Amino acid sequence: MPLHLDQAIGRVTADCGAWTYLIASAIVSCEAGLVVTPSVPGASVLCAAGAIAARGDISVALVILALGPAALCGDNATYCIGQVLGARMVRNERSKVVDRRNLARTARVFGKVR
Repeated sequence: MPLHLDQAIGRVTADCGAWTYLIASAIVSCEAGLVVTPSVPGASVLCAAGAIAARGDISVALVILALGPAALCGDNATYCIGQVLGARMVRNERSKVVDRRNLARTARVFGKVR
């Protein structure tokens, strides 16, 4: 039996109701904000939410109001994590996260790295 994605998405949004916005916001926020989850499909969720809203299954305004701030919050969380932990990782000579060769190459290209 073929999968009709448009029908499946319509059923999911109808079944989840307002939870659709919360689930999509959580996915987008985690993709933008958690450094350790690079495989979460945040951009795909944004595109799908736009397509679903264009069909009229969910509200365009609520998609913008829910997913926009979620992406900003996730991005700001990543920035804060980098501010707090980034300098420590760079200064730590035994860091398994920072490759010293890549750090030296980056310093040559962009100048001083803290």
